Amino acid sequence: LSQTLLLSISLVFLSTAVFMGWRGACVVTATIPLTGLVVLVIFFGLGVPLNQMSIMAIIMAFGLLVDDAIVIADSVRSHVRDGLTPHLAAVEGTRRMAIPVLASSATTIIAFFPLMLVEGVMGKIMRVIPLVVTLLAFLATFELLNLTRSAGYNPMGWISIVGIVALNGTAW
Repeated sequence: LSQTLLLSISLVFLSTAVFMGWRGACVVTATIPLTGLVVLVIFFGLGVPLNQMSIMAIIMAFGLLVDDAIVIADSVRSHVRDGLTPHLAAVEGTRRMAIPVLASSATTIIAFFPLMLVEGVMGKIMRVIPLVVTLLAFLATFELLNLTRSAGYNPMGWISIVGIVALNGTAW
């Protein structure tokens, strides 16, 4: 499992780096272990078993998480190319994509919610899928939009993880 996880994270990094450069790839890839750690802690707290169904749900949800991270990272990169400072680009890029990312997460949660209503043995088996997808969608959205308090000018009051990398250099 650990080799498969490392391979998956490496492939996400490499494929993102091809299209967005190494900074964008770092941002997108950083969301995976960070959110994964929080999910595992919550699983432990809620008593959710780590089995084939929950792992499958985590994999599906991480695919959605990576998509949202790519959208925000690309928005920031676009603002940097347009001449904004990396800091302001992180703020504006995140703000510009906040509603689409929230809408994406909401529709994902709504699409998986009916699985919570399945009854019987199949309901017990499948219930972990919407639970995990909902949990990861919520956590990923929170992480992408509100992770780190910004220093200096920030009209949102918060800055995304994208800002951590964007603040460290001017070129993507």
